[in-house]
Amino acid sequence: MSSKNNCKENVLKYMINQNRPYSANDIAQNLHNEFSRAALQKALDELVNENKIREKVYGKQKVYSCVQPDDGASSSVSCKLNELDFKTEEARMKLHTLEAEFKLANDELKKLENQLTAEVALKQISELEEDVKRLEGEIESLSKLEVKVNETQESELTNKHEKLSKEHRKRKAMCMDIVHTILENYPKNIGFLLDEIGIEGDTDGVARS
Repeated sequence: MSSKNNCKENVLKYMINQNRPYSANDIAQNLHNEFSRAALQKALDELVNENKIREKVYGKQKVYSCVQPDDGASSSVSCKLNELDFKTEEARMKLHTLEAEFKLANDELKKLENQLTAEVALKQISELEEDVKRLEGEIESLSKLEVKVNETQESELTNKHEKLSKEHRKRKAMCMDIVHTILENYPKNIGFLLDEIGIEGDTDGVARS
């Protein structure tokens, strides 16, 4: 980094040559970060105290411009132009602040929307899990059935078993679709999510990590 005096001289020279307002960040970037932020800010503060540049505060931001020499009409015009530059910079900074606030509000809205979607999905998963458990119970009961049945009854039971098994697979697939939807905005892996939701057992080959 360059010396303190060199920093101060370079900042003043730059402000005079540009003859328009800048924030400290803009000055640092335009000088290609040749000086540290601390040295640059100190130079700006000293130049303000020496009345070589002036400072205006807009919210949390400070804007600096060079002080024009008093040489009559030309100075008056220059001051007016400088004031317009200040107003332009003020408008730019207000726009930047509003854009940042809008982004923050938009991010919060997305979080709320995702939270609502997750809550609905969790409720659906809970309902689907109950259905799956019921179907598993019926399938298990059919599998353990030891009474003698005729061909018609056997066919009906077999068909019911196949129907329940198909419905079971369908519901479980629906359940995992919802899980993957939640995962798009979930900070941890699928294993944590499944444990949090309370889904146990087979997940159709989906790794829990």
